[in-house]
Amino acid sequence: MRVSKVAVFLRACVMFIAMMTLACSLSRAEEVNAVIKVDRNFNHSTTGFVLDGAHKAVTCETCHAGGVFKGVPTACASCHNGSMAAGKPEDHPKTSSACADCHTTRVWTSVHVDHGPITGGCITCHDNNVATGKNKTHIKSSNKCADCHQTSSWTIAKFDHNQTELPCASCHDRQHAPGKPFNHIQSGNDCESCHKQLGWTVGVFDHTGIVDNCVSCHNGTKATGKSGGHLPTTNACEDCHVPTAWSIVHFDHQGATGSCLSCHDGRRTTGKSPAHFKVGGDC
Repeated sequence: MRVSKVAVFLRACVMFIAMMTLACSLSRAEEVNAVIKVDRNFNHSTTGFVLDGAHKAVTCETCHAGGVFKGVPTACASCHNGSMAAGKPEDHPKTSSACADCHTTRVWTSVHVDHGPITGGCITCHDNNVATGKNKTHIKSSNKCADCHQTSSWTIAKFDHNQTELPCASCHDRQHAPGKPFNHIQSGNDCESCHKQLGWTVGVFDHTGIVDNCVSCHNGTKATGKSGGHLPTTNACEDCHVPTAWSIVHFDHQGATGSCLSCHDGRRTTGKSPAHFKVGGDC
């Protein structure tokens, strides 16, 4: 009987499929056998996930449920999710899921805090309960710790004056922070009326806070003082001058120490008129 070419081709296809099916079956069998041979002496380091610390005592079935060895996740949070294994407690600071940034496999309570994964505000942890927070003597401020403090150390701070609600003098008292020096001119404690937050030496002076003793500053060195042609007077500048401007003067003769003629000479101010009868200089 003559066999057609089509029949020969079909027979060859069937044989090929049968051989491929057998090959796949043998391959799966070898894989199953390889899995079956895994025991407690298996070198887990060959998988890329080293069993160290507390992981050494965990039974294989805890992670490899149902004998599944491939595709098991290796990220901490995938097991430490509160279901398969202990995860973050409810009062845990807000962080990313990178547990290894702070925790080790030895024990969860042994923690080296890395502030990098922290997603919540500082105060969520630094509340004097979970971790050190503001002490009793801390100046009144907002809870944005990072505005002034660095994660490397609390004592390394760059103070942001915008975050405090208290007047300057409550902190700048020469104890908590630099305050008025002993040779400071007599003034009130409203520091901000003259000084700027950028620096004590940068400011626009406001005489409103000055009580008296102008000459302690207006001595020709610290600030403009009496000119060389100034009439002889005491140093009580405020007797005649207005604090807001030197040129606004209300003359008080009680402060003058020279003779009348030293000023009333017809040039500086009104003196004897040409028709004045002849007298001496003792006005």
